[in-house]
Amino acid sequence: MRLAGERDHADENADFGVPPDAALHDKIAGHTPTGAPGVTTIRTDDLVRFLAEARPIVIDTVSTTWGLSIPGAVGLKFAGLGGSFTDAAQDHPCAARCET
Repeated sequence: MRLAGERDHADENADFGVPPDAALHDKIAGHTPTGAPGVTTIRTDDLVRFLAEARPIVIDTVSTTWGLSIPGAVGLKFAGLGGSFTDAAQDHPCAARCET
């Protein structure tokens, strides 16, 4: 896309007017909210500083990449597939809060 002069990434500032909620949605496609309850949303410009200062655990939701989207990110099986709080992904050891 970039070689054709088109944008090769999603517009991180796009606001589709979807209200944030605390539900786990089973539909994997569609518009997403710009935030979530109880979190602070950061933009790309803030990411490098945040990674250096906070040293968070970063979850890579792109299937089978294991850190290719963000160096050091942890890939999770089932991530981004939708589902419920009772599906097989909930038994994964990384589904629980990790202590560092």
